[in-house]
Amino acid sequence: MTGTPTTRSLGLAWPWRLLLAVLSGVLLALAFPPVGASLLAPVAVALFVIATYRTTAWRGAALGAVQGLVSFAILIRWMTVVGGDAWLLLVALCAFWIALVGAGQALVTRLRWWPLWVACVW
Repeated sequence: MTGTPTTRSLGLAWPWRLLLAVLSGVLLALAFPPVGASLLAPVAVALFVIATYRTTAWRGAALGAVQGLVSFAILIRWMTVVGGDAWLLLVALCAFWIALVGAGQALVTRLRWWPLWVACVW
């Protein structure tokens, strides 16, 4: 590897990427009511993109699952009124879709014009 900007990754270790995914999930949840700090949504997405930047698809999926589990566990806690099992199932189902986004982001960040492709993945 030559270390050119087109081939070099951010070099973030797995624990830092995991921390970014968790932080992204918390910030994304805070962007919606009842807090409603909508300006946090782009920050959350940016942190998630940094976390998945040029990693493997499997790691991107794992980071997406973490981000999705954190954000949806906070966002749809009202579902516990129906039942804890229904809440857990819905959180897992919603997190699955974010895991797919994470895998997609990990793959397209290797391409030319990757910001455009990341937007397409979302």
